[in-house]
Amino acid sequence: LLYGEYPEAFETARVMSAQARGLAASELMGNTLRANLLRGLLSVQTLAALQLGRYVDAEAAARERSALPPNPFSDFDPQVEITRAQITLAHALVGQGRLAEARKILELELSRYHDRRKAGANGLSFERDLAYAQYVNAIAQPDDGPGRTRRSLALAEARAALSRVPADAQRVYEVRELTRLIAEAGRRG
Repeated sequence: LLYGEYPEAFETARVMSAQARGLAASELMGNTLRANLLRGLLSVQTLAALQLGRYVDAEAAARERSALPPNPFSDFDPQVEITRAQITLAHALVGQGRLAEARKILELELSRYHDRRKAGANGLSFERDLAYAQYVNAIAQPDDGPGRTRRSLALAEARAALSRVPADAQRVYEVRELTRLIAEAGRRG
């Protein structure tokens, strides 16, 4: 996925997630570990499918990822993972032209980002995730006058989030790719 080999990443994650679903709980030491394994595989599958324009596949993987139980062994807020999955789901819906559905998801998830910001959230992962959410928000807007205004504001917020990412992290592939997507969306109007 990180080397742009999207077909291979998608297929490998698809096959491995099917295998993980088929494992008996005792073979994988319980349903929690199966869910944790699936979470990573479905994330790769979703992101690769989005890159390939396979939006129906991306939607299915994102929905399954969102429905997985939280990792009880993690110190991280489980809502962060659910929000990440929901944003990729919204992106898949945009790719299918289901803009109103995507905007409904984005409205809820962006309010969660704003609440987390008010509570002091920051850092590379938070800013990258917020920038991606605002990028998806921008491309989910209709082409009418108010939609163009909302798109411009969302792209400005995405760029602002990325500007808060430390300089050395600006060279990370994910951040560079997101910067490119935001710039392309800005050129489209």
